[in-house]
Amino acid sequence: MNTEIGEAPLKVQQQEAPEEAPADDNNKKSVSCSCLRPVIGCWKRFTQWIHYGILQFVLTLSGLSARNPKRCIVLVILVSLILLITGFFTGFYIAVNEEEMFAPKTAPSRAMVEYIRNLEGFPPPARLAIFIVHANGDSIVRYEAVDGLFRAVDAARELDGYNEVCAESGVKGYDGEYTCRIIGPTRFWYNNATLFREQTNFAVANKFYETKDEAVQAIMSLETFPDGSPAFQEMLMGQVEWEYGDSSSGLSFNSTTGTKTLASATALFLLMELPPVGVKMQDTMDLEMQMNDVLFALRDEMKNTPGKDIRLEFITQKSLPDELVRAIAVDIPLLPFVMIIMLGFTCLVFFRWDKIKSRTSLGFGAVATIALAIMSGYGLVFIVGTLWFRSTRCRSDLILSWCV
Repeated sequence: MNTEIGEAPLKVQQQEAPEEAPADDNNKKSVSCSCLRPVIGCWKRFTQWIHYGILQFVLTLSGLSARNPKRCIVLVILVSLILLITGFFTGFYIAVNEEEMFAPKTAPSRAMVEYIRNLEGFPPPARLAIFIVHANGDSIVRYEAVDGLFRAVDAARELDGYNEVCAESGVKGYDGEYTCRIIGPTRFWYNNATLFREQTNFAVANKFYETKDEAVQAIMSLETFPDGSPAFQEMLMGQVEWEYGDSSSGLSFNSTTGTKTLASATALFLLMELPPVGVKMQDTMDLEMQMNDVLFALRDEMKNTPGKDIRLEFITQKSLPDELVRAIAVDIPLLPFVMIIMLGFTCLVFFRWDKIKSRTSLGFGAVATIALAIMSGYGLVFIVGTLWFRSTRCRSDLILSWCV
């Protein structure tokens, strides 16, 4: 009996005893640790040496600043201003091109674009201006929609310098003169607004059609343009719908020729090809800038016309860069405003009603120091060639608020 009672704890102890690690594993760990000890020691001494050097530099600089406060303040201000001004006159560049802003230099798509543009010798692509006329989802197969599209095109063609710039395009118009290629529904009338209006009025006056809308609908239903080239309505209009019928339906459907009538479309698309940059770079850029301003005014005029639902939308290759430049111009005046807010905040935090305990000058100095540091940083990155875009200015506000 006693033997059984005494043996039970012994078995439990034997079961709970941990297994010893093999001798080989312990030897491997000890060998690996002994091999790394010299490396760890060298790394530790290296970091201590770096830390000591930084500490000595900071102490020396702090001592000099404490002994010569006025010279230190003037020197820091001068260095910050010199770096910023040098950066502005050397490598400062505002990035408004989407390729530069969003595509890394090593991106395959950017490499292919550079290959096509600069290495292979392909002709430079034309700069597209896109016009879209719509009626908020309603059908635009009517006279006033096409008339609005002609107004937009004529507004662009009447700009100063349009004929000179488009003369470099290498494309001949219907009159035999070199001009910018236009691809859109206006080709049904040889891109001529006067012909469009006269032809429509003539058709209604001579009872060919009852309304101008019917006359426009019949012309835009043709399968070819007047010059014989095919008219792909599905490419020139949005959500095209056709009507088919027999002779009793009143529609111009012929079972033999397959004639059909354009029932509805939600938008009219037009492309204007401007000469590529490099032919007359500055003239083309100036023309696009004028075009944006004129079309913005026309868009607002059409939008605010009572009783009319025709709307104009457009985009040129300079639209996005212009908007980014405008946004940067609007944001830059906010920097002094942010500085004033931060100055007020820090001065308020350090303010006391006691002349001795009040430390508003310390708050002012903190904000000024951070501002000078940001100026120096901008100057250095500009000198190096880092691109400036809108989010860069936002980062300066974040850095300033975070440091304060």
